[in-house]
Amino acid sequence: MKQVLSLLLIMMFTITTACGASLTKPKLESDKGVTNMSSKQPTDLMNSRTTFAFSIYPHLLKEQQNENTFISPVSIMLALMMAYNGSDGETREAMQTALKLDGVSLKEANQANQTLMQDMEKSDEHVQLQIANSLWGREGIAFEEAFMNRVQDYYDAEVQSLDFDQLEASKTINQWVSDQTNDKIKKIVGDPISKDTILFLINAIYFNGKWEKPFDPKLTEDDTFHMLDSDTKQHPYMNQNGKFQYYQADTFQAAALPYGDGATSMYIFLPEEASSLQEFHKQLTADNWASWLSSFQEQKGVVALPKFKLEYELELKNALSAIGMGVAFEDGKADFTNIVIDKASSPFISSVKHKTYVDVHEEGTEAAAVTAIEVSVTSLNTNAPEPFEMKVDRPFFIVIRDNQTEAILFMGSIFEPKL
Repeated sequence: MKQVLSLLLIMMFTITTACGASLTKPKLESDKGVTNMSSKQPTDLMNSRTTFAFSIYPHLLKEQQNENTFISPVSIMLALMMAYNGSDGETREAMQTALKLDGVSLKEANQANQTLMQDMEKSDEHVQLQIANSLWGREGIAFEEAFMNRVQDYYDAEVQSLDFDQLEASKTINQWVSDQTNDKIKKIVGDPISKDTILFLINAIYFNGKWEKPFDPKLTEDDTFHMLDSDTKQHPYMNQNGKFQYYQADTFQAAALPYGDGATSMYIFLPEEASSLQEFHKQLTADNWASWLSSFQEQKGVVALPKFKLEYELELKNALSAIGMGVAFEDGKADFTNIVIDKASSPFISSVKHKTYVDVHEEGTEAAAVTAIEVSVTSLNTNAPEPFEMKVDRPFFIVIRDNQTEAILFMGSIFEPKL
């Protein structure tokens, strides 16, 4: 078994989650393929989310240089959609292209995402999936009411105003992140917060799924894991035999492991020894993904899966720019005027941070993701003024004014004060 197993496992699980509750438990022998369960989601919008996932992922792979990569496309998408509601003009068009929403109105996209979050709420006692959104605005900044209402109404976002100049602000935001991810991700906002930052839009996802058929810990044993450059290491493998949804292609084999009642599954793709994970990456497209899903069939077999735990983080600006939304990050060109009332403030996205966590073990999988979009302005000038010193030691002018009537009662110039 090669190093490819672990990386492919975590990647395909994330994409599975991004597609929502659309995967099934092992099917009867007479059935073919892995089909979608009933969903309220429009097919074109379901496809757009999948296309977005497969469009951004190759750009992240280039940045990682054959390192472990683990993202949550649905977390990234939901955070970006909140920001999308505040965009306009060329910036909105660019974000529409990046999010694969061509031909979809803002209202349609918002309604679909609202339904998506509702659909992903699990009634399965063996699967916990919770999604939370929040908006944290700088105290004293006036935000557009329409923008705030859409973020709250469609994304059920918690909205708070904080004094970003206080260290407690970042602690408050990070505590919310920790609470929403069961303490798996404890920090997304650094301190001090930049003086130019006016807003954070944050999505958090927590997943805890128990295998439909847990691995027996007694069967877990160390074996050789083959890494790049012919390096090897001893690593614990979980072992299970039985009937699985399985697919054998020319250059890889794949198996599906369902959680709980089967509404969510982990898909594991293993390139053949004569191929490589790098070669497999070249096949990662939304069209191929759909074709692969239709090719799974129930088959008896044995799965040996390495246990692993991973924490991952990255900045998404480069990858998002590569798929078309670079203008959103350009100071002076980005158009997020629908976020703030002061149209002269020129907001732009200064950062898109993404953090994930995953732990795969005999009982199941625990995973979490946070995406934080930081919105800044060119120069907010929120610094408190320095204490001044005024020594009246030269001729000066004075006015005594009735402020209620605005009448000037007295005025004069003092060249030489006398007693």
